[in-house]
Amino acid sequence: MSAAAAFDSDRFRKCMALAIGGATEGERKAGRAAAARVAVAAGLSFEEAERRAGRGFDPGGFEDALSEAVSRGAAEAVAEAMRKAREAAAHQEALRDEERREAARERRRQAKAAKQAWAAAEHEMAEWPERAKAEQAERDRLWAEQRAARQAAETIGAST
Repeated sequence: MSAAAAFDSDRFRKCMALAIGGATEGERKAGRAAAARVAVAAGLSFEEAERRAGRGFDPGGFEDALSEAVSRGAAEAVAEAMRKAREAAAHQEALRDEERREAARERRRQAKAAKQAWAAAEHEMAEWPERAKAEQAERDRLWAEQRAARQAAETIGAST
């Protein structure tokens, strides 16, 4: 479906009725602006929109100036809005990319820390049997000293 096929002629006619018969200048301006937006949204010039709406308006009034100025102004406004939307989308994508890079850096940092912790644990586990043997030897030595001291005390106590 082409943009011109999406033209809402009833809405355009209602906007033009307000533009011509509005009670105040503000209503008339709002009607003209709304009619121009309907035309631009359909990708039509103001004159094309008038023809498609099936009602020719007096070409002598605001229509000539409005068709050219408002259509161009509205088209420029739409183009500017689209440019800003593209820039905002690009900015958001750049922010998401930076967040992804930061998350990747954090995952690498955590993986490195986990690898270092694992290596330290492996080193400790490798040393554990020797340390356990040394601790047991120390306990055995203390036990032997205490036993020798008890036997000496018992021998001294028995001889007196």
